[in-house]
Amino acid sequence: MSLGAITYNVEQSNNDYFDDAPNNPQIIAHIYDGVNLGKTFLSGSNSGTISITRFDYPNGIYSGVFNATLYNKDNPSEKIQVTDGRFDIKIATLNH
Repeated sequence: MSLGAITYNVEQSNNDYFDDAPNNPQIIAHIYDGVNLGKTFLSGSNSGTISITRFDYPNGIYSGVFNATLYNKDNPSEKIQVTDGRFDIKIATLNH
């Protein structure tokens, strides 16, 4: 079964994953310099959208698009724009 597009607001991230993360759509972006972890950017409250454009439950495929304004965890006045982001996830190939 495939459904139509569903859009969610991107909300505040606390920089935690899984059980310790907030129960809302959030974005965490780690910027690498090729060797080391550099800056970490987090989503704030109502900072963008995530749209699920394909939800194919029988085949375990989820696709969508996203955009958001993210702020530097260590310097909140520094922001980046993420535009035209896209994802395609096949549940069977994820590492659990």
